[in-house]
Amino acid sequence: LAFLGLALLSLIGGALYLPSNYDGLAYRVSRVMHWLDAGHWHWIPTEFERINTRGVGWEWAAAPLILFSQGLKATFLISYLSFLLLPGVIYSTFVRLGVRRRVAWYWMWLLPCAYCLLLQAASIGNEFPGALLAIAAVNYALRAQQSRRPSDLWLSLVCIALMTGTKASNLPLMLPWAVAVLPV
Repeated sequence: LAFLGLALLSLIGGALYLPSNYDGLAYRVSRVMHWLDAGHWHWIPTEFERINTRGVGWEWAAAPLILFSQGLKATFLISYLSFLLLPGVIYSTFVRLGVRRRVAWYWMWLLPCAYCLLLQAASIGNEFPGALLAIAAVNYALRAQQSRRPSDLWLSLVCIALMTGTKASNLPLMLPWAVAVLPV
């Protein structure tokens, strides 16, 4: 119930207030606006190097939201949906790591409510999708170890690729994934 309450408060906050994340407004949103105005992806001539050198995963998800809603209000949904999906992915990963189901059940609700994560649940920051994809990549790698199905390995690879495309500083999160995927 506490998670539900926090999720509801995050939804209300995201719906009422416009985004104010510096990184998002400084280069992510402006990059999407340039692309939508031009009708295609292009290099943007500017002195601000972040416009052309950052991962574009968040932008690809935000472009349809900005286009169809004609504003920035709906862009918080990227982080918010990641926030809602995080408990299930945490539970599945913990159980595959050998944590007892009852203990995993408690932690699946506590970890997404960590201060740094909860504050970004309704923002346009790109940390939440990266966190979700990192845990999902490890989850699918552990699932591939158990099932020996190539589809689980491919899903793990897709998750890790999307995670690194979201933000370059997510690269260290590939280390736990590598440990989980090497036995496969």
